[in-house]
Amino acid sequence: MNNEEMKLELQERLLEYPYAKRAGSKQIVMRCIFCGDSRKHTNSSHMSIKIDITDEEPILFNCFLCNIGGVLTPSILKEFDIHDLELSSKLLSYNTEVVKKINKKIGIKDNDIVLRVPKYKEVPNRVLEKQAYIENRLGITIPIEELYSLKTVFNISDFLLLNNIKPNAKEDKIRLINDDYVGFMSCRNEFLVCRNTVSNSNKRYEKYPIFYSLDNTRQFYSIPNNIDLMSPDDTEINVAEGVFDILGIYYHVKGCDKQNKVYAAVCGSGFMNVIKYFINLGIFGNNVTLNIYSDSDKDISYYKYIKKDLGVWFRKTNVFYNLNDHDYGVHKDKIHLILGGT
Repeated sequence: MNNEEMKLELQERLLEYPYAKRAGSKQIVMRCIFCGDSRKHTNSSHMSIKIDITDEEPILFNCFLCNIGGVLTPSILKEFDIHDLELSSKLLSYNTEVVKKINKKIGIKDNDIVLRVPKYKEVPNRVLEKQAYIENRLGITIPIEELYSLKTVFNISDFLLLNNIKPNAKEDKIRLINDDYVGFMSCRNEFLVCRNTVSNSNKRYEKYPIFYSLDNTRQFYSIPNNIDLMSPDDTEINVAEGVFDILGIYYHVKGCDKQNKVYAAVCGSGFMNVIKYFINLGIFGNNVTLNIYSDSDKDISYYKYIKKDLGVWFRKTNVFYNLNDHDYGVHKDKIHLILGGT
């Protein structure tokens, strides 16, 4: 099977997926496997897969609803119920080679993503102000050493210099993040999820890609922790929308308990995507409970397909709401959990 044959075969197999259709000669559109796109309205699909038959370009996917995208891989093909070993192998080798050529052309090298956060002997005033912002949001005192352990980045320029990484944005964007934002390194240290800490008209959040990458499916944040996959003890996956939400759950609801507990913030990556990530790590079974902490504006029906499609992997799936506020990045006395109905 040559590259052209692989692309043609891939197009035909993807078009067998329910509600998939062509959008021009290079695009196939369908429902998104990450955010559960168009569950109610199957004719308004938002995921696009680009397959250029003649040009040597990577085969990419992107959802215009949840903004998840990247290079199409065999694992994603399995989500479309495509288990053809020859097709998957050819897709993997083709995309690997094409992406490698692109990276070489623009001077990007493979990175061993082990990064450090800057730690200050004499803490600058602006860092102290950002620390105060985090503490004021949650209503607690957090030692700065503890914030370092949570992969908190107070100054992106210091972070890039410490890790010998070239800036991946223009100087004015770097300066803006340095001045106004506090960052948290994503689960695999590929992104900084940055929150605006001052009252101005700038965006509340900025996503800074630490490395050049065609893949943004792992831009979610998780509190660093080790999980014993062989332990028979009860294990939890706790998932919320944003970084401050999951910090609120960690400090106020769980009392900083890390024993066999995962804490993850979706950060726009989609609940389905994040939960599948931990399933793929082997965190599932009849001793694992999935806890979803929902914002108030998402009805319980939003999660029924997560429970339907992924609930089989866990002993129990709970969806919680905060009766006293919109979310969980607040003071402890503003959190009153109730269990959502089904």
